[in-house]
Amino acid sequence: MIVTDSFIAQSGMMAPVSAALAAHGFAPTIFSDCVPDPTTASVAAGLAAWREAAAAAGGEAPDVIVGFGGGSSIDTAKAIAMLAVAGGAVADYKMPAAAPRGLPVVAVPTTAGARVAGSEPA
Repeated sequence: MIVTDSFIAQSGMMAPVSAALAAHGFAPTIFSDCVPDPTTASVAAGLAAWREAAAAAGGEAPDVIVGFGGGSSIDTAKAIAMLAVAGGAVADYKMPAAAPRGLPVVAVPTTAGARVAGSEPA
């Protein structure tokens, strides 16, 4: 499952990714409702999309979560991956609780992040 935001989904940036995956026989679910500073509601919506993808595939759930975009998309992907395995809600894992292992996450950042990441010394 690919987790991103509506801007990335509508920008055309997903087209090469979708084409490459399709060329290898994959048709991933795309959850594009990430919001800046992810909320418990947006993570719950992503988890629901993961469950719907599993139901549509006869119970075979996506086994990798790809966060494609900025930090909010990647953070949402990590939370969905954890909840897909551990269950519960995000609030169940707030500090000091240790976050359990989740599904594998692949992060594809589309932003430079902190200003230093694009400076000469970096």
